[in-house]
Amino acid sequence: MDWLSKLLLMLFLTIGFSIGPVTADENKIKSENDLVAAAKDYFSKLDKYSSGDLVTTGDVVPLIKLLKQKGWDVPQSDKLISRLIKSGSYLDQTLSSENGQRFFRQISTVSGGVDRIERMSKLKNGKGSINQLINFPHGSDLVKELATTRVGRNLGNRGSRSGASSLNESTGKIYTEKELISELARRYKADRSRRGKKS
Repeated sequence: MDWLSKLLLMLFLTIGFSIGPVTADENKIKSENDLVAAAKDYFSKLDKYSSGDLVTTGDVVPLIKLLKQKGWDVPQSDKLISRLIKSGSYLDQTLSSENGQRFFRQISTVSGGVDRIERMSKLKNGKGSINQLINFPHGSDLVKELATTRVGRNLGNRGSRSGASSLNESTGKIYTEKELISELARRYKADRSRRGKKS
């Protein structure tokens, strides 16, 4: 190899290493699968969080920013954030305690279970009742009975007779990682701004 060939090779290697491998789009969101993977990866690295815990505004705001960096701007993200429990609120603090986490994981598998607890927190003496349920050995079983049986649902409707919201009504809130990712995927599918892009 003559000196000119060696010089060109050295120049090519120098330019190549300075540029680095072509991976600009490697971590970009191009499909629903990419979105789900990015969200799951984010939660797996979240400090003081375990799968099944309550997700709050403080958990999700950084995720929305991360998704934007990866190429997808979540439509109407402010409305999405409004459907989350606020970080530092009574429910956040209560359901993030050791007993509260256990209680939350149990009632989050019951349809309407967490909704009922949130509505209860707004009633007079409701917070005291929630604290008792959390510290009662079978408190989550009682929530299940209230949410799924005729007697329990009749009790939940009593508040509506006095002008208060029924405890049986859905809050429309997002409480878990699974619910959040499902909502993000729904929005991704419906997002017209990304149509025509590779998916």
